[in-house]
Amino acid sequence: MSFWERIDDQQQGNQCEIYRFNRTGYVNYYTSYHEDVQDEWGTNYVAKTLKRSPISSEWHAREVTCTLTGTTDENGAFAFLLDTVPDNKVEVRIWRLLLNSPNVVQLVFFGRMQNYTVKKSQATVRFEGYSYLTHTKVPRIRVQSYCNHRLFDDHCGLSKVAYRIGGTVVDTSGDPSVLSNQLVLQGSYNDDFGESFLDKSEGYFTAGVIFRNGHYRYISKSEDYAIGGLQKKVTIQEAFPSNVATVGNQFDLWPGCDKSPSVCTDTFDNFDHFLGFPYVPSDQQSGDVTIIE
Repeated sequence: MSFWERIDDQQQGNQCEIYRFNRTGYVNYYTSYHEDVQDEWGTNYVAKTLKRSPISSEWHAREVTCTLTGTTDENGAFAFLLDTVPDNKVEVRIWRLLLNSPNVVQLVFFGRMQNYTVKKSQATVRFEGYSYLTHTKVPRIRVQSYCNHRLFDDHCGLSKVAYRIGGTVVDTSGDPSVLSNQLVLQGSYNDDFGESFLDKSEGYFTAGVIFRNGHYRYISKSEDYAIGGLQKKVTIQEAFPSNVATVGNQFDLWPGCDKSPSVCTDTFDNFDHFLGFPYVPSDQQSGDVTIIE
């Protein structure tokens, strides 16, 4: 059985799928299993009649979609569609849960509602994966105040290996229903400059990357957790699988760059490679302006 065939099979032996629907002001936890299940954190997923289509990956259209079918009656999975007219901010996360090891969870799909139809109390809801956000075409070089390079690419010139620094998980926190989206780490090895967590500013890893065993995640926020910066708490955009984000596991971290001239200079001392246009006048000037008619 291929990888995609395994993903498309909702129930496999000792596995089941669990669903988290998030809409404005409400969160629903369901499972397509024949009975309620609980994850390691005590979150209860109520058994509902849910049928998932195979996950469609249209490479020519560069989109990933998933269709769910369920009932809209009082106890149905999609009863909320009849309560109010929902906007497209309804999100779904689908995970694969091991029944005999409820701490092992793998994300299968994450997206938002694109459209839906209801016929005779049966709803068909189409969700679009968030990968579409990465497919907007932009020019190679833009006339903007920020740098056009990517951190550590050939044009940037900095070594990714040199800036790698190690951190060991000492605590996990955050909303358990979305797994460990916040990690508290303590420095385990220094970068090539001999600097440790203690030498790094509070937001040093913000917009950076954290990695372990083939799993990369974007760091949306980095902050000091212990006095003096001995430990850092990082918030990641998408949770790691639960068997990866475990206390005692070691991760590699890299700093982030907001592409501004100040960060390029102060954090990386790399302004010679900066490719931006910070001194180009804006078309909206403020201050003393003389208008000639």
